[in-house]
Amino acid sequence: MKRSLVAASLVVAAVLAGDFWLRSSPVSSKASSPVAPASKAVVAAAPSIPPAPAILRGSVASRPAAPDPRLAMLIASSDGAPTDFLLDADGHLIKEVDSDRHSPTYRRPLREYTYAGDKLIRVVKYVYTGKQTLITQADLAYRPDGSIDQYRETTRREDSE
Repeated sequence: MKRSLVAASLVVAAVLAGDFWLRSSPVSSKASSPVAPASKAVVAAAPSIPPAPAILRGSVASRPAAPDPRLAMLIASSDGAPTDFLLDADGHLIKEVDSDRHSPTYRRPLREYTYAGDKLIRVVKYVYTGKQTLITQADLAYRPDGSIDQYRETTRREDSE
């Protein structure tokens, strides 16, 4: 029985991998025949994948207010490059992504934001410089009255992909 279960799993995996490969192929030929639909047994055996949550988009106005002038320098952007602003379900800006198709950093993150409740606690800024990426991370800690208790900024370099 274990052999038949393993064999059925391999068949399902092969069918799904082939289907994925054919659908993701950038070249489509009119002469190629359409892929035969998978049998009901294969579809029933495949695990269901929950749909991805909708991506909420924002604008420059979605940027959080900087509670510290040093943090304002990391959040500010003066180049005016096309940028996608991705929001979480609460409406907080969580990521800025380069959306300039002619840029070598297309679809790479420019900034990432982390929150604890409604308080901004981390900003990570990425600067791509050819073969290296300069990553600046600012962490904030707050006092109970809401004022900033600690501000820590670190910068490191990583090899770009």
